[in-house]
Amino acid sequence: NVNWWNFPDASPIVFGQQEWDNNHLPAQVNSANLNTWRFLYKAGATDTHTFSGSQISFFDFSGDDPQIINNSSGSHIINNDINGDPDASDPLTLLINNTGSLEFGGTINNQGWLDINGSTGTATTITFSGVISGTGGLTKENANISVVYKTSNTYSGATNVNNGTLTIEGSLENSDVNIGATGTLIITENATLKSLTVTSGGTVSIASGKSLIITGTVTGDVTYHQTLGTNWYLVSSPVSGETMTNMRANNSFANGTGGSRIGFAPYTTSNDTWSFFTSSSTDVLPSGTGYSSKLSADGDISFSGAVNTSDVTPTISSAGNGFNLLGNPYLAHVNSKTFLDANTNLDQTQLWVWKQPETEGGEGMYEVQTNASEFILAPAQGFFVKANSGTDVTFDVDNQLATGGTFQKTARTELKLLMTNGNSKRFAKINYVNQATKGFDAGYEGEVFGGIANSLDVYTNLVDENLGKKYQIQSLPNSDLESMVIPVGIIADAGEITFSAETVNFPSELKVFLEDRLENTFTRLDEANSSYAVTLTEKTDGIGRFYLHTKSSALSTDNVQLDNISIYKANASTLRIVGLSQGKANVKLFNILGEQVLNRNFTSNGVYDVSLPQLATGVYIAQLENENGKINKKIVLE
Repeated sequence: NVNWWNFPDASPIVFGQQEWDNNHLPAQVNSANLNTWRFLYKAGATDTHTFSGSQISFFDFSGDDPQIINNSSGSHIINNDINGDPDASDPLTLLINNTGSLEFGGTINNQGWLDINGSTGTATTITFSGVISGTGGLTKENANISVVYKTSNTYSGATNVNNGTLTIEGSLENSDVNIGATGTLIITENATLKSLTVTSGGTVSIASGKSLIITGTVTGDVTYHQTLGTNWYLVSSPVSGETMTNMRANNSFANGTGGSRIGFAPYTTSNDTWSFFTSSSTDVLPSGTGYSSKLSADGDISFSGAVNTSDVTPTISSAGNGFNLLGNPYLAHVNSKTFLDANTNLDQTQLWVWKQPETEGGEGMYEVQTNASEFILAPAQGFFVKANSGTDVTFDVDNQLATGGTFQKTARTELKLLMTNGNSKRFAKINYVNQATKGFDAGYEGEVFGGIANSLDVYTNLVDENLGKKYQIQSLPNSDLESMVIPVGIIADAGEITFSAETVNFPSELKVFLEDRLENTFTRLDEANSSYAVTLTEKTDGIGRFYLHTKSSALSTDNVQLDNISIYKANASTLRIVGLSQGKANVKLFNILGEQVLNRNFTSNGVYDVSLPQLATGVYIAQLENENGKINKKIVLE
């Protein structure tokens, strides 16, 4: 046993303890394992003392529990690995009786127990940076002492926060966590707990965007905080039992124009509208349902209620356009692909999340996420899906993720076409992946959101098998990129719009060109600070003027090939031709017997609609001819 003091004068020997009474020797290193009863920092030890070196084992002395006591105003650090007394009746007691703090940098083998208490009336902290293991647990009493776990701990005894705050930056997978009536548990990183019991009055607070998974039972309510600005956001309650009465009391929502509406609203699928709550709403918020939210000032939106520990089954509808606003009902992240694949009554290839405006006063947009991107839905995140049938969907509790963020990206080759009107920005993305074709690939194409109309948008049509659908994300083969010409569509009011491009992992020899067939120009967009600005003389909504090319050499209007023209049925009575350059052209339609059923001459300006006669269902051949040559395309009329 070692006795050590830094008293200025001789002191009586006390068996098995280390005491500091002044600021001499602020750093000590023990070169051999140390057995001791007590570390005592007296009032005179006002500067930081750091102890390090070999392992320290604590034991009881004459019936007194082993102790680490800080009676000073100093912040003291013990970096050694520690062995607690193996007797559960002899806990290692950590006491703070002044304004100082304690920090433990090594591991703690907690075979007995850790008791945290003291008489301090000032806010202070005990920090554990190393792993606490063993069969013991922890009990915390003094409300002024905050305890911080900087890593995941493996001890199997209970964690009892009777008063004050325990902050964990890791998991407690083997510990039953109990939060008293005046206790608080703060989760600042993704965490897993064995079980959780919250006494009425106790608090569990989870940082914005972080996951909490509880593998066992949960008793009591928790509060989840999500940090938001003053824009509109899509949110959901990650707990059950939340009501608008509590939401209004605990959050400051923006006031609506006229009446008593507030900035919190569910979505009505049948007519694609918002049904705003009012300043007197008392509705229960069903788990798994999404809402649009706008706060009156930057800050947190909070949800309080019981933790969802089983499957959640929100109601959906395929009425109208079939768009439903749902939301992650768990305190943990969820993989969108896993959710979509499990619910066959939804469009299983895509969902839509809300993207905030990038400039002050700009408009946000609905951003599509496809199965291939495996978007990670954060707790409290709302999103749109499109229902094809059925009356409900299921969030499987087993699909919770212990880790995650707001978005996961892959290292695929990408081309992003951006468009702005000077106020708001929009984009269309092309992913080049080995699994994709030039036509439609389930899970790899994502349409623009159709539930709410946009006054500004940019999109693409498929390179092959074009049916006129508007894609925010299109996937193409990661080979032979120079052969593919991508039709670009826009929605914009009269005025100036500007295009630019961003590339990721793009072949160094390829250049990105935007073709404007109205102006007969090609503009390179992949160079630094390059862009193409054009002034629209009227409101534009459609395809046919702009095209994307990826080429290793410069382009001119002479390079346009008939192979890049799309011919498809726009509706039951209209055949649409997209991609022609300006000039005269002819289209003929033949049935499978070779009989001509249509012959039309026309002048094209990028897109042309041909009225069809009354024709039987079946397969037809469209023959298109202009000054550049002749092509045939198969058309199916149903």
